[in-house]
Amino acid sequence: MSYKHKGSIYISTHAFGRWRTRVDAKAKRPQVLGMIKGRIAAELKKGARINKRGSLELEVRPGIFAVCYPSQMGGWEIATVITRDESEAG
Repeated sequence: MSYKHKGSIYISTHAFGRWRTRVDAKAKRPQVLGMIKGRIAAELKKGARINKRGSLELEVRPGIFAVCYPSQMGGWEIATVITRDESEAG
């Protein structure tokens, strides 16, 4: 039986702290990872493109974006979590 490798998702301490500050103060790391992993998979299937900084900005919840980079270890790294206002400004 073969298993399909779905890619690893890593969340930085900074990104997890931002999630807890901006979205849910009681969130658990696996819960956040699962939610963002699902969004990455969906956006990649739709043909998402990286921005000029080399990151992928995913809207995880209305007005909440996860900024992800391809990881050197394979998979994706979640660098930070921003709001819609910050996304439009930068």
